[in-house]
Amino acid sequence: MRPTLFFIRDHVADIPVFGVGLLFFLWMLVGAAVILWLVRRQGINSDTLSYLPVFLIVALAIVFVLPTLVETDSGLPIRSYGVMTMVAIISAVLLASRRAAACGLSKDTIYAFAFWFCVAGFIGARVFHVIEYWRPVYRKEAADGSLALVPTLLGMANIPQGGLVVYGSLIGGMVAFVCLVRRFKLPPLAFADFIAPSMLLGLAIGRLGCLLNGCCFGGLCELPWAVTFPQQSPPYNRQVEQGLGWGLLIDTSEQTKQAPTKDRPKSTGAAPTILWRNGGLAQQGLKPGEKIVEINGNRFSTEGDSASVLPPVPRNAGTVSIETEGGRTFLLSPHPFPERSRPIHPTQLYSSLSAFLLCFFLIAYSPFRQRDGEVFGLMITIYPLIRILLEIIRTDEMGQFGTGLSISQLISILMFVVAAIYWVIVFRQPRGTLRFFQSGANVPNPK
Repeated sequence: MRPTLFFIRDHVADIPVFGVGLLFFLWMLVGAAVILWLVRRQGINSDTLSYLPVFLIVALAIVFVLPTLVETDSGLPIRSYGVMTMVAIISAVLLASRRAAACGLSKDTIYAFAFWFCVAGFIGARVFHVIEYWRPVYRKEAADGSLALVPTLLGMANIPQGGLVVYGSLIGGMVAFVCLVRRFKLPPLAFADFIAPSMLLGLAIGRLGCLLNGCCFGGLCELPWAVTFPQQSPPYNRQVEQGLGWGLLIDTSEQTKQAPTKDRPKSTGAAPTILWRNGGLAQQGLKPGEKIVEINGNRFSTEGDSASVLPPVPRNAGTVSIETEGGRTFLLSPHPFPERSRPIHPTQLYSSLSAFLLCFFLIAYSPFRQRDGEVFGLMITIYPLIRILLEIIRTDEMGQFGTGLSISQLISILMFVVAAIYWVIVFRQPRGTLRFFQSGANVPNPK
C-alpha cells in the first residue's frame, strides 16, 4: 500500500504553482494550442467549441480546488489512486486505437469518444460514490449540526484521495455513449462490442490503484496470498473498529447495514460474531464463530435496546466484559496495536485479475461473434456475476435498504435484468451478418 507517491512543491523560486500560478498559465497555453489546432483542422464548429467547457472547468479547479489540497511543508500530494486511474484511461484508449484500423474506425473518432466518455464516466463514478457514502464520509457538519457546505464540497472534489464506483462510471459512460454514437453516426451495438474490452482493461488497471490506496478491501483470510495493511489504512481502521485493540475481531456487518444517523444508533440489535481472537483468548476457550450476547452488562436484543459494539481503546482503558451464547464470560484487556492489520483477502487483485481475464476473453471471442452486440452482452452478463461474488468477501461496503446486500450487489442484480432485455434485442439482429464501421451497412459475415 502506498496512497501517496510523491509531492509537488507549491512554489518554484517563490512563484506559486497552483492557484493563479505556473500550472494555470501552462494549462491556458495547452488549451489555446489545442483549440488553435482544432480550428486549423476543422474550423470553428460545434466539436471545436465543445472542448471549451472542459478547459474552463479544469482551469477553475487549478485556481480554486488544488490550493486547498496542498499540505503544509510538503506540497500537493500525488495519490497513487489518481495516477493508476490515469494509467487505466491511457491503456484503454491505446487498446482501442490499436484495434481501430481493423474495425474501420479513425483514431480521431476514438480520441474524441474517449475524452467525453471519460468525463461522463468520472462524473458518474464520483456522484455514485458520494451518494453511497454521503453521510459517513462526505457530509461535514458545522457546530450547530447544519451542513458545512465548503468542507463538504472540497471533500467531494478530492478525487485523487480515492472514491469512484465502477457502476457509477458505467452509468455515466452509457449516457455519453448514447449521445456520441448518434453524433458520430456509429452503429451502437457494433461500437458497444468494440469498446467493451477497453472498458475492462481500464477497470483491471484501475483496481491496482485501489490496492495502493487501501480501499475496496476484503475480509479475514488465512490463504498464502493474503495481504496486510499498515496503520491508518482503511482496512486497519476497520479492524480497530472491530476490536483489534482488545485482542479480537468481531463481525460488525449487522451493525453497519445502515449508516448511523442522529436518530438511529449504529447498532441494529443483532449479536456480533467472533471472527478472530488472539492466543490468550484462544487459551481461555473463546472460539471463532461464537456470538456475543452481552458487552459490559448490555445485552443484544433483536427487539431493540441493543448493546453497542466494543468501545475504542483509550490509553487508560480498563477491562471489558463479554458474554457469549454459551453463557461463558471473558474479560478483555487493551492490547498494543500491531504494526499491520490481520491478513485479509486481496479483493482488489481478485477484481483486477478477473477483469483482465474477461478482457482477453472478449477480444478472443470478437472474431467469432454472429451478431452485433454479443461481445458487450457477454460483458454485462458476466461482470455482474463476478461482482456479486467479490462483494461477498469484501467488507468495506455497507448493506443498503435493509437487505444486507451492498449497493453494488443490488445494481448487479438489476444489471442481470437489463442484460436479459439486451439479449432479446441482440437476438433480433440478423444472424450471420455484421454491421461494419466502414459502410455502416450490413455486410455478409465471412465464413
